[in-house]
Formats: sequence, structure tokens, C-alpha cells
Amino acid sequence: MLSVWRGALHQDAIATHFLVAGELRRKYVRFGLMVVVEEDSPPPQVDGRRALGELYRQLSPNLLGVALVIRGQGFLLSAARALMSAVLAPYQFPSRIFADPESAIPWMSNYVTQRHHFVTRDDLGHLITSAYEQYTWRRVEAPRRLAV
Repeated sequence: MLSVWRGALHQDAIATHFLVAGELRRKYVRFGLMVVVEEDSPPPQVDGRRALGELYRQLSPNLLGVALVIRGQGFLLSAARALMSAVLAPYQFPSRIFADPESAIPWMSNYVTQRHHFVTRDDLGHLITSAYEQYTWRRVEAPRRLAV
């Protein structure tokens, strides 16, 4: 699953995450999650962190791994990385924070390709890169909400 955050995290975006993740659980049982947080996205507020924590708690048995990509630089980036590290810390699934999607793909593929042997590292890289490029290409038209 690839999720892209632009701007502030909204409750309806988290609700969409729950719906999509529920479908993935029914279809695949175990899956990986890559979340790309765009540069214009502030760290989630307390309610958003609680909702994300609940989402990860519910998905914990299903997640092969979570690659969190936080784009940007400077103090806000450091703060966002520290905050999200704390959100992910209590869970048993492997998780790691990256600066860009390209560096996250090899790490994520170690978990996804072990479980889903029909998916290769190259396949996963192509799927994620293509989906992310389509999203960023349409970004002018996209609402400031979660893109799935």
C-alpha cells in the first residue's frame, strides 16, 4: 500500500486509510505499507497521532513492514521524524524512516518479496515509483488530503 500525505493530516484521510487497509487485509492478509509525507505536511496533531496509533495497532498483525518517507529538511523534518518514530515504536512490525521513496524501496522489498514470492524487488520498485510519479504529476489537481 502506498499512501501520500500532503498538507495537514485530516480525519477523513485516516478514515480512508482504515477502509483501504481493511480491503487489503481481506485480499492479501499480510502486506507492506509505504507512507510518503510531502514537504508541506506539518507533523500530525494529537488527534491525528492517536488515530495513526490506532490504525497501526489494528494493522499490526497484517503489516510486513512500514517504510515512512518524510521529505524535506531542517528542524521541522527532524521533529517530524522523531514524532513518527515514537508513533511507530510500540509495534512489532519492522519500520524505518527514509528521506525519499527510492531509498525505501530496497528495504521494503526485503519484507514484501519474502512473503509474496511472485513480486520481485524490481517489480515493487517499478510499482511504487510509477504510482508516486502519477501522484506527483497530478499534484496540482489533487485535494490536500491523503492520496491512496
